[in-house]
Amino acid sequence: MKQPLKTFSTALPLVCILALPSCSDHADDAKYRSNPPHIANLEVVKLHGTGTNFTVGDTLVATIVQDRYGRLINSATYNWNISVSSTAANPFSHRPNKTGCLYDEDASNPVDTIIVNTRGVYTINFAGKYRISGSNYEPANYTENLSGGVNVTYVSGATSYNINVSRNITVR
Repeated sequence: MKQPLKTFSTALPLVCILALPSCSDHADDAKYRSNPPHIANLEVVKLHGTGTNFTVGDTLVATIVQDRYGRLINSATYNWNISVSSTAANPFSHRPNKTGCLYDEDASNPVDTIIVNTRGVYTINFAGKYRISGSNYEPANYTENLSGGVNVTYVSGATSYNINVSRNITVR
């Protein structure tokens, strides 16, 4: 009985050593690579009614529209910031639908609801931080200028993707 046990204890370290390179072989494999979501638009629509002429008192829904979902993203945090060219007190109020999520479980489009209380040019800014969970990541460092005055900036790092989206709207 001692002979098989000795053979097993000698073979086990050899098997472990041979298995190590197989882990590092997957580091560049595309199926383990994180990819950022791709933003197609920052859509702004009226909650009630139609048209793109926004007026004081309207409730607007701003949506970050993804045309490609991110892959191997552990979590995401969202921040909406709105500024307006008005000196009026309380020119708007807003309610983001969520400030973060476990992205691989809920990759739904981030949404903010905005009630506009004064005339002016509103700048809607979205900042999303997407934490990478893959063994490597697709580099993404560029800016896109989309139709409708939507600007999207992608910045990647070893641990996260930062995506900033902005758009101006006019309230009459």
